Amino acid sequence: MLKRLLRNLAAWGYRRRGFISRRDMMTFDGKRSARRIEFLWNDEWISKDGKERHGRPPWYRPFNAFIHCWCPEHDGEEMHDHPRWSITVCLAGKLTERTPWGEHTLTPGSIVIRSRKAIHSFYVEPKYRGRSWTLFIVGRRNHRQNRYIIQGQSLNTASKS
Repeated sequence: MLKRLLRNLAAWGYRRRGFISRRDMMTFDGKRSARRIEFLWNDEWISKDGKERHGRPPWYRPFNAFIHCWCPEHDGEEMHDHPRWSITVCLAGKLTERTPWGEHTLTPGSIVIRSRKAIHSFYVEPKYRGRSWTLFIVGRRNHRQNRYIIQGQSLNTASKS
């Protein structure tokens, strides 16, 4: 069922723009955490002053959606936020989402809605690496992504370059 859904999304994206963008998603320290399939349009950064964009006005792309196949080369990613609101839908496999306040497991059908300020990270058990898939729906990029180092109950932030 999942393979058919992904094939249909890929076919739709190919008909719509002639190609599907696939890229590795990297952690702050340069390790792969997931493979991303961009089937609506390529992800981009749009700065608040509108200077950083790819030829289209900012209102043109109010949201985007990606498919992630979680195949990390490590034992989990660092705590981070996102430059925009996001919705994660677990399609297959199993992921553990960690926050400074606890953790919970995402299984097929789980939906998590986050503001851009939500701090989290994912951990994928070795037996589910390469078999965990999520649909990731996001708003327009308006901020930088930050990583966080948890020290007791306080949070320290460091911007991504």
